[in-house]
Amino acid sequence: MIDALRNKKGILLKQHDRLHAKVIVGGRRALVGSANLSGNGLNLEGNEMSGWEEAGLVTTDPKQIGAIKEWFTMIWKSSRAITDAEVEDARCKWKERRATRVKNDPPNSRSGFLLKELGSEELADRPIYLTIYRDWISDEAKRACRMYEEELTGQQTSKSAKLPPMYENWPELPKEAQLIDLYYGPRGALRCYGVFTRTHDIKFTYLAGSKGHLAVCRRDDKIMGCLFGVKESQRFAEDLRPCIEKIWNSDLAVGDDGGKFIRLADVAEMLG
Repeated sequence: MIDALRNKKGILLKQHDRLHAKVIVGGRRALVGSANLSGNGLNLEGNEMSGWEEAGLVTTDPKQIGAIKEWFTMIWKSSRAITDAEVEDARCKWKERRATRVKNDPPNSRSGFLLKELGSEELADRPIYLTIYRDWISDEAKRACRMYEEELTGQQTSKSAKLPPMYENWPELPKEAQLIDLYYGPRGALRCYGVFTRTHDIKFTYLAGSKGHLAVCRRDDKIMGCLFGVKESQRFAEDLRPCIEKIWNSDLAVGDDGGKFIRLADVAEMLG
């Protein structure tokens, strides 16, 4: 919005580093309130704004309008021009905040994650991906992970010790993103093992001499502020069953016949 207004004739824009008030003033009317002129302050857009309570006061009192204009003149004089670098910085920060917004549920809602309830608008800009695979982690990859943890902690790990979630030879897997893990068997079996976030990488060498890569993850219990446990995992797999072949063969999916990943927003569109 700011970038567009800066290029319009007859419009002057400035910024004030300590200004938080929302005021619109004209010749005969003024508005003072808490609401931003856009959803940016809440990192929300469009219908995502529904349910938020704001307050505003409209006045036509000439004395009040005069006082507001005097206040605005004082603020304007102490403000400065907006630079291109600041606009670009704000754009980057907005993108980051959009990615972390929670699902727009009623207050105190504890509903679990349900993909069918989400539209493309609510999933847009979110770093959430579906990982689909048919190949399991190799024994050599598990050994490499144990060796890495032993070097890191200085303690020997048992072969029966539980390893963290990880993906073998998926170096292009998105970082700083949530990954919904789904096994898709060659006979059509579907099982969702939860949601993970990639934390670090391990490079290793196979016994045959080729190079290997592990994208190691942590397990999360929520997506978009919604619970994602065992029940939600089962329901998620069942919701995808009718169109899993379409998702697996989609041009939007990145990977090979062993495993692929695709944006959850694209998956939701396929579900309709």
